[in-house]
Amino acid sequence: MVGAVMMSEFVLTKPSPAYLAQIKAYREEFSDCLDWLHGAQGLKRFEEPQDWLDYLALCENDATVPEGEHKYAQFIYVRMADRKIVGMIGVRHKGKVSFIGMHRPMNWSLRRIRYAVDSKMGFL
Repeated sequence: MVGAVMMSEFVLTKPSPAYLAQIKAYREEFSDCLDWLHGAQGLKRFEEPQDWLDYLALCENDATVPEGEHKYAQFIYVRMADRKIVGMIGVRHKGKVSFIGMHRPMNWSLRRIRYAVDSKMGFL
């Protein structure tokens, strides 16, 4: 416990059908900025989370990566206290790497997380 905020454990895990409703909610939360939903490989193109999971399965294997795409590993960042997705992280395995354009080897996005404020210590 730090101040008034209880510290939580977080894990990175592969997205799975157990998280379909949360994936949909995550996408909807970012609906005003889907043109740059980083770290969620292609999620902006899929209305249905299961279709996105199927696409991710193709992107994990060199033999099945769709034309014009790249091998990619997708992870969700989960807060263990309530098993809530709080972020997404994606790792590009191959391809052009540029830190100036959209071709970064790793992308991520996080939900807005509210923090308690202590008047003496600032943000906790």
